[in-house]
Amino acid sequence: MMRRARRTALLVALSLLTSAAAAYADCAWVLWMHWGGGLVRQQDGSVYNPHQWQVVDAFQSREACVTTQRSTTLSKGYDRSLCLPDTVKPEGSR
Repeated sequence: MMRRARRTALLVALSLLTSAAAAYADCAWVLWMHWGGGLVRQQDGSVYNPHQWQVVDAFQSREACVTTQRSTTLSKGYDRSLCLPDTVKPEGSR
């Protein structure tokens, strides 16, 4: 009886791990870029400090996100970029 309970518990645990891994692989990925370039003048003449993370694009796979991240040159004012699952936001994002 004890052996059967252990086997059942093990099968349930493996099933949960497998489904969690599949869910992680199927999630969308988001490319974030961090603006650290200081003040920005808007078209209306006002000035603000956008020192924050901004979403650049979303992808179906991590590989596509990383490929775009590597090929995207950090433009003037952006100091770093990250590829994260769509359920995760970088620290300091709004």
